[in-house]
This record gives sequence, C-alpha cells and structure tokens, in this order.
Amino acid sequence: MSIRHIVIWKLVATDEAGRAEAVAEIRRTLEPLVEQLDELISLSVTPNVAYFGVNGDAILQSEYANLDDLETYLVHPLHVVAVNHLKPLFASRTAIDIEI
Repeated sequence: MSIRHIVIWKLVATDEAGRAEAVAEIRRTLEPLVEQLDELISLSVTPNVAYFGVNGDAILQSEYANLDDLETYLVHPLHVVAVNHLKPLFASRTAIDIEI
C-alpha cells in the first residue's frame, strides 16, 4: 500500500490576495520536487474555497510508495530548504498520513 501525506495550513495572510500569493509561492516551491526526488510520486497544493474562518487555507497532498519513502522525503535536503523558505507563510500546520 502506498502512503498519502496530507498537510493543512492556516496562512499568515488573512486577505484573499495574500492567501492567493502564498498558495502560489507554496506551489512554486514544492511542486517541482516531484521531478527532483525519486521518493515523491505526486504532490499537489490546493487552496481552500469556503469557510475561511474555520477551515484551513491550503492543503498539500503527496503520495509515496511506502512509509520509508515518506520519511526519506521529509529529511531530504531539498525538502528541508523548501520548508524553511515557506515557514514564514504559515500560521499553523497539521498533517495526517494514510494508507491508500
């Protein structure tokens, strides 16, 4: 079974334009990793479209062949650099990993 890694962020930006720019930057930073890291099967970043006061602002969904590949991805230098670059955009983060 493969693993789906799901991350939900609340963004620092609270206005529509700021959230849109933050999501665009997250996409620009993380989506190219699919072509660069063998462990990463797929990755997408999608903005929330409703209930902004209670829902998260953006979601990441990524897929890995197994838990070892996810763990390798999480500590890979390219991922670490990307996360450190993006951290200022995030007010909070929650994640879940599921078998699919």
